[in-house]
Amino acid sequence: MEGPVPDGDLPESLPVQQAAAWLGVSPHTIRYYERQGLLPAPARSGNNWRHYGSAHAKRLAFIRQGRGLGMSLQEIKTLLRCLD
Repeated sequence: MEGPVPDGDLPESLPVQQAAAWLGVSPHTIRYYERQGLLPAPARSGNNWRHYGSAHAKRLAFIRQGRGLGMSLQEIKTLLRCLD
């Protein structure tokens, strides 16, 4: 498990590198969770860069808590569907 998610909200509209540093995960982890359907697609800037906000941070914290409890990504995905 990677570093802790900060208590404060993620500033809106951070590119993936900055969001990853803020959240204590790698950009690869964020992109992987997107591909798996666990994180919603982020907004895109004019240059087509992904930009993440506090909703992504909260969802990532939920995913990481589930993983910390030994849940599979499929189990977490099922729970997220129930919460949406």
